[in-house]
Amino acid sequence: MKILSNIKKVIAKLFQPLPWGGVGGGFSLPWFGVGVGFLLAACSYDESLELCQLQVRVAYEQTTFGEPQDAHVRVELKDQNAQVFVDSTATDRIARFLVPPGIYEARTSAAYLDTTETTWWRYTFNGIRSQIIVSPDSLNMVDMPVKVARKRVVH
Repeated sequence: MKILSNIKKVIAKLFQPLPWGGVGGGFSLPWFGVGVGFLLAACSYDESLELCQLQVRVAYEQTTFGEPQDAHVRVELKDQNAQVFVDSTATDRIARFLVPPGIYEARTSAAYLDTTETTWWRYTFNGIRSQIIVSPDSLNMVDMPVKVARKRVVH
């Protein structure tokens, strides 16, 4: 019974009018309701980020001097905030990324030295694909064309 009477005293003190208006103890019932409303709204916000799979297929141009010897080529994916995601292609020449929706740029670069003949050749492979739009409701598979340059190496 003593606890119940103490609770009644505290409640009565909270709701006593003050000389300058408002309620005792700095407590205001309307502002309390607003605060509880904001708290409930903040707790119900879902901050989960949906990730999308993006597949970038490295497509080499047709040349007489072939493709890189290594099938595992590094592919970099950069978003609008300059965050970089990196993956290597598998044997099927596809790099697979799991990224948030947005607009991306993919690039790759590879080089190898051909020393099988008496004349040595350096092959450089460069590819870039801009304005890749990734969203949950799209296919999210793009081809990245790769250009090949060949230069003779004097040894």
